[in-house]
Amino acid sequence: MNPDTARIAVFFRMANDFLTFTKVSDPNDVRGNYRADMVVGIEVRDTLGVIRKRVRWEGVAYCNEFGQTNSKGDFHFGWQAIAVGAGSYSVTFEILNQRDGEQKKITIPQVSFMPRKAMRLLTAPMFVEPVSKGGKELLRPYVFSSNLMFGSRDARALVLISDNQPTDYDYIIEQRPWEARDIRWWRVSDIRGTVRSSTTRFPQMALSATTDAPYLEIVEDEGNKRPLATMEIPVPVTALVPGTYDIKLIRTGTHDTITSSFKVLWEMMPLSLRNLDYAMRSMLHLLNEEQL
Repeated sequence: MNPDTARIAVFFRMANDFLTFTKVSDPNDVRGNYRADMVVGIEVRDTLGVIRKRVRWEGVAYCNEFGQTNSKGDFHFGWQAIAVGAGSYSVTFEILNQRDGEQKKITIPQVSFMPRKAMRLLTAPMFVEPVSKGGKELLRPYVFSSNLMFGSRDARALVLISDNQPTDYDYIIEQRPWEARDIRWWRVSDIRGTVRSSTTRFPQMALSATTDAPYLEIVEDEGNKRPLATMEIPVPVTALVPGTYDIKLIRTGTHDTITSSFKVLWEMMPLSLRNLDYAMRSMLHLLNEEQL
């Protein structure tokens, strides 16, 4: 690709209860007993509001059991890559099929691409979980608004940076101070380490990726001449608690620092643990006057 252009890669997911499943009637379709069409409009606008790209994405979700068709915890996924030039862009998803017949729009935070600028973070960290499939290591993305799910499996953060050659970086993952209305867990220690950027290893969609699992794989590109490198930062999720964190990347031997923030969220967390006001209102109904 031209060094003055880039691709915006977007991932999205839909819960099964959001989709409209119908019984599969084609005897030759053996991918599941129930299917649902997924249609998403993707719109890219510049800072002036001018539409630069508009893409219609289509996919199909399958389920084997009827009970799965209404599940809030089972998801199907989609992804799309869109080529853009230098500039800042907002990306809007428009869900075109819903059970209630209404359309829904979601806009993600603005992304920017400024070519030929050294020491620049080209992407927010993309969190992935290493998995083995058919004897091959793949990466399963956390499609969770660039955040991490609180859980028992460790992850990696994939970061693209504008390096011309392999470079060492010290990294620090540190917990941010609690805000006034946060549910306070406990403080965790900073996580520190060193990683080396690679100018020949890059993530791409795996051939085995489906709407059930959008796998990535790391491929070699020895002919890369662009100022582009990949870093894989280990993130010990099992050592973290729900909250907001910073990842700091410091080029080894310098004070050059890049900082990016993310959250660890308990996806199915009860509302009473997500919001202090909700918890207090709930206690009015659950506790007697003496307990209050």
